[in-house]
Amino acid sequence: MPRICPSIASAKQLEIANVLKKLNGEVSLHLDIEDGNFTPNITFGMKMVQEIAQTVSMPLNAHLMVTNPLDYIKPLADLGVSEIAFHLESSPYPFRVLQEIHRCGSKAGIALNLSTPVSRVSPFLEEMEFLLLMTAEEDGQGQRFRQASLPRLREAKTLLDDRGSLWADGGIGEGQLPLVIEAGADTLVIGRAVMLAEHPLERIHTFSKG
Repeated sequence: MPRICPSIASAKQLEIANVLKKLNGEVSLHLDIEDGNFTPNITFGMKMVQEIAQTVSMPLNAHLMVTNPLDYIKPLADLGVSEIAFHLESSPYPFRVLQEIHRCGSKAGIALNLSTPVSRVSPFLEEMEFLLLMTAEEDGQGQRFRQASLPRLREAKTLLDDRGSLWADGGIGEGQLPLVIEAGADTLVIGRAVMLAEHPLERIHTFSKG
């Protein structure tokens, strides 16, 4: 069974508190932090993360889509975020970022955009606990799932060789669920398909059954 991490950034902004109440204690919550520089979009900053962390009891993980990931790591870890992924494309010195995540007591992950070859994470495999592959991108079309991500997931699964967890993130709905699982992903970040549902927890349970 896949692990489902719902992305709170996909909830309607005015409904975030209500959605958190429905999910609290049941799942690992995914925090997409976008700064408007590394990506064209802005989600929320550390003040919102702090309020979420102080409100919920569920495990938290973060995906840093920012130009300066080192600025976020200690504040996130201090709030109890146990898994932190940063984009390889955002840092000229990835080992430094990985080491800082571990120094702060969190598990470290590397995220890759669709256009970045999977092989680029090869030097860092021994220093990371998970690899997050984007299965959509900021395309102005609702971040729809890209079929081209499937062979990338298979390649990543082979490259990891059980040395870490493989996450898929972006545009995943019921139709894509079996495809990304078959391709090797064990953790699925799901946004709108869960967060915009009337009963998000029921949707998560449906997805968890694969």
